[in-house]
Amino acid sequence: MGIVSFILVIYYQNPKSLAAGIITALTNRIGDVLLLVSIGWALNQGHWFIINIWESSTSTLQIMCIILAAISKSAQVPFSSWLPAAIAAPTPVSALVHSSTLVTAGVFLLIRFYPFLHSLILFNKFILVIAVVTIFMAGLRATTECDAKKIIALSTLRQLGIIITSLGFNLPHLAFFHILTHALFKALLFICAGSFIEHHLHTQDLRWMGNTTNQIPVATRCVTLANLALCGFPFIAGFYSKDIIIEAAINNPNNIIILFIAIFRLGLTSFYSIRFSITTIWGPTLISPWLHLTEEKNIILPILFLSTLSISCGRLISWLAPISSSFYILPAYLKFIPLIIVVIGALRAYLLTSQIRYSKAFLINQALTHYSLCTIWFLVPLSSQFILKWPLMIAHMNIKYIDQGWLESISGININNILLISRNKISRFTPKNPPIYLFSFMVIISISLLFLF
Repeated sequence: MGIVSFILVIYYQNPKSLAAGIITALTNRIGDVLLLVSIGWALNQGHWFIINIWESSTSTLQIMCIILAAISKSAQVPFSSWLPAAIAAPTPVSALVHSSTLVTAGVFLLIRFYPFLHSLILFNKFILVIAVVTIFMAGLRATTECDAKKIIALSTLRQLGIIITSLGFNLPHLAFFHILTHALFKALLFICAGSFIEHHLHTQDLRWMGNTTNQIPVATRCVTLANLALCGFPFIAGFYSKDIIIEAAINNPNNIIILFIAIFRLGLTSFYSIRFSITTIWGPTLISPWLHLTEEKNIILPILFLSTLSISCGRLISWLAPISSSFYILPAYLKFIPLIIVVIGALRAYLLTSQIRYSKAFLINQALTHYSLCTIWFLVPLSSQFILKWPLMIAHMNIKYIDQGWLESISGININNILLISRNKISRFTPKNPPIYLFSFMVIISISLLFLF
């Protein structure tokens, strides 16, 4: 799957796509190597039944390898830089890779091995901290992003953090539930974003999009529905999984900082979702006003189908056991806290997106904070430029001094040139008769053989 994803990411065959494909492939290779090491240690069990794995002398190392492999494949901190870079692929590929295949492989690995991984004492606390940091980092990054597909990719990063958060709360069934609902509305978001990109002269910049409500009404209404599901709007697919996860965070005895970030992320979700909708749907556009937009049937039918699933499947899946048994009884003021945070984030996005208040945005106006958010808390230069600098320098020196230097000097072509030059110089001072030519040739051959051996 990692190799196929690499081929899909480099589809456009330009330097940006190639760089994104290399980062994607190398990061996923880390997870693949750790999985192979874990499989080697699992051979000591003598069987392949996951639910019957018992503790052994290598259990701790095996659990650590599985955790690191899952974190690298699901793009959690510190392996978060490859997921936003993978949007260099075509939009249908992003809808497949970022919703239900490559990124969810690591999370499904944690869910599948959860009974065995849970035996480690600090497992739940460790993945909870990793997930919360990833959620907070990706949420702040999405508030300053101007690339439409990258905003959706950062949203995927946050949703993966939410899934792992539910695992940290000891709720693997809810984690699997959110994987299913997230795949529906995230695929819908990417397909609608691809429609916007196609209708805006293939640009992904939010500042060039807008005024699409009347021209492509189906896509605009479906992307609004997907954003509502992303924010956890009541009675849509995302509500049934995210609301229970938030209730679990409030009900369980957790650290106050983790609880605050878990609730604060709802405001960030509504912030960048409303900002995305205002700029792409209701805001003015900067492209040619004479451009006529139309919706094709092969785009309308898939997004209508995914929209129907995004509305109904959350309720249908929540009736199935053991997901149906997951509920919490909380006071009314705690029940309404998530809804209040979502409303505050939406209002804040509306105020900051307007021209009057946008100049007061602290995170955008400050150079250091803006650059740190654009590079995902400096993870992009640390995981790419910083690591690749010395290997590239060593490779350049190898080519310059060895491949194009000493190897060229002792190669057959260079020795042939030396023999020709020396023969020409000797022939200038020797008499012009055949025995002398034969003798000089034998002398040169003998000297060459002695030099080589």
